[in-house]
Amino acid sequence: MKSRLAVVQRPWWVFRSSVHLLVVLTGVLRYASCQSLVAKCPQRDSLDNPETYCECSLGMTRSGRTVTIICDFQNMKGVLLTDALYPFRESKLLSAYVRVVNATSVQVTGAFLREWQDAPSASLDVWRSGTLILDATPELTSNRNPTLFTTYVGIGIAGCYVPEIPPKLLRDRKAGSFRIINSEVGVIRKGFIHNVNEMRYLVMENSVVEAVEGSVATEGYINLSRRQEYKWSGLLLSNVTIKNVGAEAFNLVHQVPKIAFILFIKFLPSSLSHSSRAIAATGDIAVTIKGNRFQRLEKEAFKVDVKKELKFEDNIAISVDLHALEGLMCHELTSLEKNTVHLDTLPVVPNNSSAIPFHVSCGNPQVFMVVSPSQPLTEEVTSTATWVLLTVLLLLLLPIIIGCVYQWRSQYQQKCEYRRGNSFYFLNGLRSSKENVSNNPEVNTLTEGPGEGMSNPLYEGTEPSCSIIQDGGSLPSQ
Repeated sequence: MKSRLAVVQRPWWVFRSSVHLLVVLTGVLRYASCQSLVAKCPQRDSLDNPETYCECSLGMTRSGRTVTIICDFQNMKGVLLTDALYPFRESKLLSAYVRVVNATSVQVTGAFLREWQDAPSASLDVWRSGTLILDATPELTSNRNPTLFTTYVGIGIAGCYVPEIPPKLLRDRKAGSFRIINSEVGVIRKGFIHNVNEMRYLVMENSVVEAVEGSVATEGYINLSRRQEYKWSGLLLSNVTIKNVGAEAFNLVHQVPKIAFILFIKFLPSSLSHSSRAIAATGDIAVTIKGNRFQRLEKEAFKVDVKKELKFEDNIAISVDLHALEGLMCHELTSLEKNTVHLDTLPVVPNNSSAIPFHVSCGNPQVFMVVSPSQPLTEEVTSTATWVLLTVLLLLLLPIIIGCVYQWRSQYQQKCEYRRGNSFYFLNGLRSSKENVSNNPEVNTLTEGPGEGMSNPLYEGTEPSCSIIQDGGSLPSQ
């Protein structure tokens, strides 16, 4: 019996071991499949390798060597950008351009950023690549002076989800630029721009941002500059939803001693939820804030004192502090038109003053105020009110009904009378005296011959007629 039992149990142990082995292999394969591919430039002897996703080209200009790296992962791989991508330091490059497209995810490590920014002019684009994880850029160890006119750093993001823009992402450069388009961003940390002397453009288009913590620059302000070859200049927020904007998030300055290019700050149809001193601008800058929706504007939400054109038009503010727009300084190039402000209650203000005042330099511009109570008004209808309303309606209708009945009887009920003896009778059976016979001259003139009336079979022995009896007249005798 024991040997038979052992023979029966043996297949179960084999099956259990096989299942365990299968689970372990599945886990190993899954772990291997989840590992991101480390992006690298192909070796010269592996250019025909189908697993080579990057094309790397080295060029030469009069100023120095340049490298261009373009990687297309065909929506098949998650990517890890490290210092293994290219030996930037060893190549002693003048400029480095890297573009990553069509990855399922991308993680940009600090090691890559330190190596990549060793080139005096460094640019990075990440397009249509799922979730993008960005590390902060470590402090540069190069002996080069980062404020030289040749140093530049720029990052462009398109069609990605970015949980965080870390602090000190762009750092230690003479000039920089940053652009996000068609993307979703979790939070933009304070000071993601660090020790960059001037920004050529800061652009956000067709994107959603959960929060901007505070000033995007560690210095508390951004000095704008412009080079003619760029499509964008200054700050542009176009069709962007920012759910929370920290104080002094975008503090922009531009001062030049001579005539220079006009820089622009543009807020085009966008939505900002919470704004407290969010936008500040001074200097030779043209500012356009048009067609936006602001959920909450607190005191001096905009602090603008510029020498160029200022437009604040077609904006809607759902909740506004009484002094929210006092920071807009107006001059002869200012236009403030068709702005709408929603208020919980209509504020009590002195005569000849605005409920939502701009700066005194703006006068009293056109502002549409809409009172929108936070608690809707309630209507109560009681039974007593209903009965009172019905009673009033009946009292109003009763004279009209009586008048209509009286008019109908007077107009359509024809009276035919006859005489028996000295008494007059109407055909409706009522008796009337001779004194009540109509004596209207207009009616009395319409006499007819007494024998021309139609006989009435209801009254035998009489000759009723519809003729009118004149005073002193008599009906023919029987």
